[in-house]
Amino acid sequence: MSTGISANRLEILQIADAVAREKSIEKEIVIQAMEHALQKAARSRYAPSMTSAPKSSPIPAK
Repeated sequence: MSTGISANRLEILQIADAVAREKSIEKEIVIQAMEHALQKAARSRYAPSMTSAPKSSPIPAK
C-alpha cells in the first residue's frame, strides 16, 4: 500500500510543479496554497466532529 501513497504524493508534486511553471510562480507557494485548500476543505467537512484541527505535515518538495 505504500506504493499508492508514494504515487499519490508524486502526482501531487508533479501537479504543483506544472502549475508553478504555467503561472510562473514558485513551487513552494503552490504547495502552500494546496495545503491551505486541503485544510479548509477538511475543516468544512469534519469540523463539527473535531475538537481540534490536526497540524499539517508539509509535503516535501523535490
